[in-house]
Amino acid sequence: MNEFRKFKELIFGSDYAHYRNNLRENFTGIENYCKANGIAKNQHEWLSHRINLMEFKDIENDILELIKLDYVRANDFEFQVKPIIKNATDFLRNDLLDEKNEHTFKNNQTRALLYIIEQVRNNLTHDGKVELENNQFQRNEDLIKCCSRILEFTVQNLE
Repeated sequence: MNEFRKFKELIFGSDYAHYRNNLRENFTGIENYCKANGIAKNQHEWLSHRINLMEFKDIENDILELIKLDYVRANDFEFQVKPIIKNATDFLRNDLLDEKNEHTFKNNQTRALLYIIEQVRNNLTHDGKVELENNQFQRNEDLIKCCSRILEFTVQNLE
């Protein structure tokens, strides 16, 4: 509990806190949008065929920054990288950064991006994601900021 208290004090009133809350709220907003359209399961799959996030220049830098970071690990997977996250990240790196990574991802770019964002959100919401060590704190802030901006833009551009 002491670590959590220190973390809350550290981020209080900061951009980090803003982006953290914004990420959670926009993720929930997207889920509610999908439910309002009769989609209770496979929401991100459905959404990835309704909006192509790669078409929007406003979030291009956030997308590129997100996929340039090291793979997003999963708190619920012994802090390892889930295969779907590795494949989605490598797929995007190949398409957007001209890398040559092996992957088995068979969906579109928006769906790959949503897998990554969902993992960041799951780490944050379900596992608390409280880090005080400087390098990890900064990495988490970078992840959360990119994901927050992408989701905020997504919510603003849904029909």
